[in-house]
Amino acid sequence: MTTVELLRRLLRRWYVVAAGLVATAAVAAAVASPAPLFVSRVDVVLVAPPDDTLAPELVSRGEDLIALAGLVERLVNEGRPREPGTAQVVPLEGTGVRRGVQVTLPNAGGQWDHSFVAPVLDVQAVGTSRAEVVALRDDVLDRVVRTLRQTQADDGVPPRRRATARVVPEDGPVVPAGGHPTRAAAAAGVVGLLLTALAGLLVDGVLVRRRARRS
Repeated sequence: MTTVELLRRLLRRWYVVAAGLVATAAVAAAVASPAPLFVSRVDVVLVAPPDDTLAPELVSRGEDLIALAGLVERLVNEGRPREPGTAQVVPLEGTGVRRGVQVTLPNAGGQWDHSFVAPVLDVQAVGTSRAEVVALRDDVLDRVVRTLRQTQADDGVPPRRRATARVVPEDGPVVPAGGHPTRAAAAAGVVGLLLTALAGLLVDGVLVRRRARRS
């Protein structure tokens, strides 16, 4: 089919093309102007007490700190199973969440061979405003600290021998979520044009064959 013939067929079904162009423009505009989304991400580092080498209780070595971090992760997440993955923690906004938090002990191993190498919890918060993200982040950080303290108290660890939490950075920045709306709009436009042309050709083919049968 030549370009001239293609254009002639699409012009015959101008109403299909017009509807497709309107729909494509609407989708591209929506993609180019997404609702605002903000994120904040900090690390919670579990720090052993100064006399950790003398402590026979829960916290005595790096491996114990990592195990404690995993326990805190499970308690804060209320027992929800962790997503299989690796040390590359998936951004929370990348999973489609628009309001929520995520606490993860990064896995340096594979999906079936977990390896946790540091007592560091990755904490993420996402929301539709900076104030909302700050509130969500501060709330989950408070839960992490309280859970850490309560877990060790329940285990009978004396206060001077308990692990503590340090937030890095202390006042984590809240930034707009990443993304490329212009590229997304361009991609939506290209796909929309292709689908519009295909729909026009399909409708034209159906109507031409129907007319041929009648004649």
